[in-house]
Amino acid sequence: MTSLLKYSASYFRTTMELGVLDFTLTFLALRPPGPRQVPILGNILQIPVDSAWKVYQGWGRQFGSDIVYLSGLGMNIIVLNSLEATSELFDKRSQIYNDRPHSILLHDLVGFDWTMLFTHYGQRFKDMRKALQQEFNSGRVMNYQDSQIDAVHELLQELLCQPKRFNKAFRGMASKIVMKSAYGIDIQSENDEYVRIAEKGLEILTTSVGQGIPLIDILPILRHLPAWFPGMGTKRQAREWRQCADLMRSMPFDNVKARIASGETLQCAASSLLENSKGTDYEEDVIRSALGSMYAGAADTVTYMLSWFVLAMVLYPQVQQKAQREIDEIIGRGRLPIFADRQRLPYINAIYNECLRWHPVIELSFPHRLMEDDVYKGYFLPQGSLVFGNAHAILHDEDVYPNPKQFMPERFLRVDGSWNPDARDPSVAFGFGRRICPGRFIARETLWIAIASILSSFTISAARDENGKELIPDEAHLPGGIVSPAPFKCNIKPRSTDHEALILATQRKE
Repeated sequence: MTSLLKYSASYFRTTMELGVLDFTLTFLALRPPGPRQVPILGNILQIPVDSAWKVYQGWGRQFGSDIVYLSGLGMNIIVLNSLEATSELFDKRSQIYNDRPHSILLHDLVGFDWTMLFTHYGQRFKDMRKALQQEFNSGRVMNYQDSQIDAVHELLQELLCQPKRFNKAFRGMASKIVMKSAYGIDIQSENDEYVRIAEKGLEILTTSVGQGIPLIDILPILRHLPAWFPGMGTKRQAREWRQCADLMRSMPFDNVKARIASGETLQCAASSLLENSKGTDYEEDVIRSALGSMYAGAADTVTYMLSWFVLAMVLYPQVQQKAQREIDEIIGRGRLPIFADRQRLPYINAIYNECLRWHPVIELSFPHRLMEDDVYKGYFLPQGSLVFGNAHAILHDEDVYPNPKQFMPERFLRVDGSWNPDARDPSVAFGFGRRICPGRFIARETLWIAIASILSSFTISAARDENGKELIPDEAHLPGGIVSPAPFKCNIKPRSTDHEALILATQRKE
């Protein structure tokens, strides 16, 4: 049946191109279920902007399908709500599902076409991915553990001095690790020029992709309107944004090249990749773009994940207490955690996994573009469709994760408290197929050592009002393609004077 559908789709597409028939294929191959369409516009007005992952999950339940379909104005959208569907299409059929759609806003106007996130699937994408995998695979990330430990210790000092600015401290830590490991650059402060450029670039990405599909991508004819025309504010902004996008790719990389040329020896990914390249312009462009992609994408994901972790500790104090008992029993109270402790701390590992599952910072993947017609479970999937993996739906599947809204690290442990290797890994939080985050291994290590060190050193609790009443935050989030919790207040205090002294003792002597 599947072969027949593919053959029929191919045959009638050919006849349409020849102008012989004008067939829609609707009666030949069933589209996946989805909300009712209206004439001309189809589902365009139903495409969700806020919490889209929940809307798509709800439609999947309503229609009893792990695949949901919307269309309109020549656009086809397919959302995959199960691990079975994402594994079959993004992994087993990766050759035709790993392209990115062309965005007039992001590619042509803003100039973010160089990032791995938006690069079209082809040789250049493969070479960038290979470069990052070479330097940041699960074995090589051990080379960056010292810089991660230093950055986390500085994070603890920041939390000690300015606990209310925990998000700033998280971002500073992430920026330091990325810049040191990728470029050998030591970030001096939150006002560092590299941090400023990165934050501006991330703001641009959030603005560009965080409010759904840009109107100019739905109606490409709008690109021909002048920037002064009403409603073309984004086109005006794109001029400024393009300059920032260029700086993100070039500024730190040019710094490395200049330092190498002056005879300085650097221990970082950029110097390693340049040393092992043949020195062609193409290779340099690949390395520059690959590392720029990491620079552009790492800080937000780590920052937001740690923010969700803090919120979880506020809402689930019993989890924090249990974690601190494990740390005290295994490590003691006389030192901070190190990477070698990881295998001995199953509950901390479970907290890390549950942070990925509870609120993945990329709840709905960035769109993959289907490169040719395909058939899945008898449904016809047309070439050019935008295909999304719904990480939220997968990680909140009640059959796999009972009570999915609850923060429950125990779901990754056996009854006796030991690690459960049979529990489903929540790694879809890092993406799907060959578009999975190539920096996930260093992100994983960073998140783990930060979580373990914070729990070892501090007690996180709800803030209180002037009457001493606890202010319990909710789980609201800000809009954006990378999802952060809405601002909330909390108290972060050292567990004891001994813990405070331990934090202060980590200060590096200049």
